[in-house]
Amino acid sequence: TINLVLTYARGGWLSYVTVMVCMPLLFILTSSTATKGEKAYRKFLWLLGAITLVLALSLVLLRPLLLELKIAERFFSISQGDIRFHLGKVALNIFREHPVMGAGLGSYAWNYLEHIPLSHPAYHQDHGTAHNTYLQILAERGILSLIIFGWLLGRAFKIGIKAMKEGSASTRTLAGASLGFLVG
Repeated sequence: TINLVLTYARGGWLSYVTVMVCMPLLFILTSSTATKGEKAYRKFLWLLGAITLVLALSLVLLRPLLLELKIAERFFSISQGDIRFHLGKVALNIFREHPVMGAGLGSYAWNYLEHIPLSHPAYHQDHGTAHNTYLQILAERGILSLIIFGWLLGRAFKIGIKAMKEGSASTRTLAGASLGFLVG
């Protein structure tokens, strides 16, 4: 939690909030056959999650006062002027040129200069990635690879949820952590 506050990483914050919302819901959905010990463990996880969330929110609210920095301004500053927005557009342009099989693994770094005007600030910076896994796969490997990647993620979720419903307490914990990793 402290790392999130100190880095300004929007993706990290989105992942953290998503996991904090999804994990308790996942535990509720898979708790129909929980033993008394497992129910106590789930209550502990709820308490731990609530404490973590309160601590994170407190740090976010106090940080501008303590360090005179504004995470909300950074978080909500996503605009068309953001270089990541342009890097994503480049990935889509590369995909349009090579829709089925992509432009080739590692080719984004070589292709992005062709899709950004010389006057754009991003032209003079070295960007080897699209800063978005899905757009990177789409540009470099094409729609077929993105479909396979999506199928693999869906399969991993299906296996993880099944393990949370039917597994032992330790299996459920491991499955929950793995699903949290996938969501994040």
